[in-house]
Amino acid sequence: MRRLPLLTSLLVLLLSACGPMDSYSISVADHADALTTAANDNLFTLTLTNASAPIAVADIIVSAGVAGQTATAVNFTHNDTNADGKLDVGESLSCKEPPLNLFDGILAGKMVQVSLASKQANSSVLRSVASATWTAN
Repeated sequence: MRRLPLLTSLLVLLLSACGPMDSYSISVADHADALTTAANDNLFTLTLTNASAPIAVADIIVSAGVAGQTATAVNFTHNDTNADGKLDVGESLSCKEPPLNLFDGILAGKMVQVSLASKQANSSVLRSVASATWTAN
């Protein structure tokens, strides 16, 4: 019976070594403009609704894609309410199509997966932070 306390102690040590779990969530709202056959369409606004910590905007990548297809990195402008260069809860990213026509009227009414990723500290490795769906107009 002495093994149970030892196993419990080992489990607690392993979990504490992993550190706290990050918790992030986003919401995505469609932009009022319709998608066109031209590039640089306004797509959506991504808002950080929950965060363990702010994310440096320089480390952020936002991507969007339909299920079964490769997602595309989109351009964005940070609506930085406190001018700290970090995406904080309640702040948003206004996302636009890249300078190529990758999103057009064919997507209207379809659900698109939107992902927020950030570079890991001192690395070029990306980690997925949060995702949501967007229905294009």
